[in-house]
Amino acid sequence: MENKFVYLLLTVVLLGSIVVFRAGLVPRNFDSLEDAFELYNKCEVSLAVEGEKSVMALGVKDGVTIRDFFYKKNDGYSSSFGFDSDTVFHDAVDGFSCAILHVKKTDEYYIRVYSFVGELSQISDSCGSVFYSLQPFPSDNTKVKTYHAYIKDFNDSYQLKINDKLMFDIGNKAMS
Repeated sequence: MENKFVYLLLTVVLLGSIVVFRAGLVPRNFDSLEDAFELYNKCEVSLAVEGEKSVMALGVKDGVTIRDFFYKKNDGYSSSFGFDSDTVFHDAVDGFSCAILHVKKTDEYYIRVYSFVGELSQISDSCGSVFYSLQPFPSDNTKVKTYHAYIKDFNDSYQLKINDKLMFDIGNKAMS
């Protein structure tokens, strides 16, 4: 009777471990960002925004922007499978939407800006971030554009300007 219980317990533990691993709850290491992103998102990396300890990878699948964060390792990348970021700020003003994301286990922040009024002539922030554009929709007829950046020295006085107009002020929430 005791042996049956031990075998049953071992079987349950083994099966549970397999299920947890297969469900992606155990972080995995990858040689390349492309391999990691494609495995979990079933599309290619269209844009990679590099931080010092992490990278925000973006792809477009069926007209939808897919975003995933990966941690940089000495020999590649690792993932925490979607549980890796928190939105610390989100607001929308005058046809623009802004979200600032904190990558867990790091002191790194990224920003995502949606423009619902078309292409921006200028986008800048108080930290000197470099913004990259990604066209999420296959049609050129859409006015929706997205912009992404790594914020090197994010702080409570962070500000975002669009076309030389102060649009988002973290200390004062949104400005119009």
